[in-house]
Amino acid sequence: MEDALNLLTEFVSILKEDILEYYNNTYFYLKDLISYKNINLNKTISTENEATIKDTLERMVKAIKTGLNTIGVSMKTLSKTQKYFMKTVSSKREHLQNYESYFNLYKELYLDKILFEILIEYLIDVNTKKIETLNLFELLPQNVITSLNNFKEKYLTSKEIKEELKKTNLESLIDFSNVSIKKDRGKPTIPPKVSSGIPKEQVGTQSDILAQLRTAKEDIIETLKVPKKEFMKPSLIPLEKSFEKIKRPDIKTHEQKSSIHLKKTDINIKTFLDYFGNFPSIHPDLINKFKINTINFTNSRVKNPDFIDLECLFYYVSILKMLNIDSPFTSIEILEIIKNYVNNTIFSSSKNNIPDPINNFYGLSVISELNLLKNTSIIDLFNIEKFIKSELELFVPEKLELNFYSLLCLKLLGKFDVIGDKKELLLSSILNLKLANLEKFKPILDIFHKLTSIKLLDDTLNITRIIEPYVAELKRNLTSKETTSVLITTMAKSLLIFDLLELKEQEAVLCSQLLDSIMNSSQFFELENANQDFNWRTDKLAYKIELKMLFYALFACSRYFPLNFEKT
Repeated sequence: MEDALNLLTEFVSILKEDILEYYNNTYFYLKDLISYKNINLNKTISTENEATIKDTLERMVKAIKTGLNTIGVSMKTLSKTQKYFMKTVSSKREHLQNYESYFNLYKELYLDKILFEILIEYLIDVNTKKIETLNLFELLPQNVITSLNNFKEKYLTSKEIKEELKKTNLESLIDFSNVSIKKDRGKPTIPPKVSSGIPKEQVGTQSDILAQLRTAKEDIIETLKVPKKEFMKPSLIPLEKSFEKIKRPDIKTHEQKSSIHLKKTDINIKTFLDYFGNFPSIHPDLINKFKINTINFTNSRVKNPDFIDLECLFYYVSILKMLNIDSPFTSIEILEIIKNYVNNTIFSSSKNNIPDPINNFYGLSVISELNLLKNTSIIDLFNIEKFIKSELELFVPEKLELNFYSLLCLKLLGKFDVIGDKKELLLSSILNLKLANLEKFKPILDIFHKLTSIKLLDDTLNITRIIEPYVAELKRNLTSKETTSVLITTMAKSLLIFDLLELKEQEAVLCSQLLDSIMNSSQFFELENANQDFNWRTDKLAYKIELKMLFYALFACSRYFPLNFEKT
């Protein structure tokens, strides 16, 4: 007991600040999931009846359960927690003013304990998968796994010490919320019926695609789709053999008349960046390598009419074009959808929200794909041009994603000239940006946005001298022993980077592994997961992720397939 106490005292002393940051990151992550259940945590409850409060609390706890279960916490533990929480709140109703106060009560009674136990499980090798998942969600502070490993190597040097810590009743010693040793030890702060100590069962995650915090609320859906599998397979065939040799099909046999006239792809293509707003139909033999329920996909706009926003519409229309499928939308229907995402003739996330470059990219892409860029009064291209120019006037190199979408907007508008002499300044600032110094460095995503932004500003620039460290970082993140699984969209963007840098042959083996993993890792728009809390049929966010994964999977793999064809 004393050994365990001394060990825990040292542990909280060394890692307290990191643990508190980890807690805070997880709170934000869970609150994002709660918000997607249409729950406003700041809403006061004084005017709501008991039935409404109970229903809202149950939905809130269900969202928390889903988020924690995705990390790897057992559903058995979470169900017990839910049961006792609902009993506890009934006796504390007069002290709780809004749903935020209920969330705070949950974290004080249960959540902080669960999060702390995950760290201990990692130290004593009971369950290391949860930490891996947390790290890939970027819920852990930078270098905290290194700190945990160093602590483990220094203090947990024998099985006996680990066994003693495993048997220790943590709640009798630890104030989980303050991350400190209790002064009055021995009295548990958590209702006694809730399981204490470290769970003995090792709970595996259900997915093979884990995520980054900035898009964690999206990428969680992706993790629930696919059975976990090892990413790197040394036995995979090299890139030049990864596709069977095929004959070009008779174009006429694939010819279809669409109710909306998607424009033909320009043969004057330099990089994949030239395809935005103008996607190619891809070869049917490549499509057949994917597991896509095309009927469910096509009809999803009927099943989920309220799920369609500009981003979903962009993915949906682009996928239709790549799959060579007739659109179930008419041009009028699409314009009616788009009207809901225009503020003062400029695209935005809703009629009442301030415009932003990302939604302008989605809107312009859809309009461009439908040949309506200069044939609709819903938007004003000149106003959009001025808006994007104003965004670039306040250019911050570190805002890589916003810069990328702003530049894509100018490309779609054909208006790079509006930035004039500033173009060289923008290019120089991006070239000189040191990604490793970013506060939240996300290697693959940041490399993707930096290199594509450079190409958008100057597609003739020879960047051979600067790409070596980025390629090395890219390969390290894709092949690291600590990375047992990678997001589908991340793998796809990695393939697009290699394509952009013309390294497909040089990195043939790795590209082949990525292609194989993408095409064999998931089934798209199937109904087998329809009973899950988050699935594409019932949840708006899950629907968006299903579309996003399929879009990037098809787009990236099409860049490696030898034969593309166009509608005639």
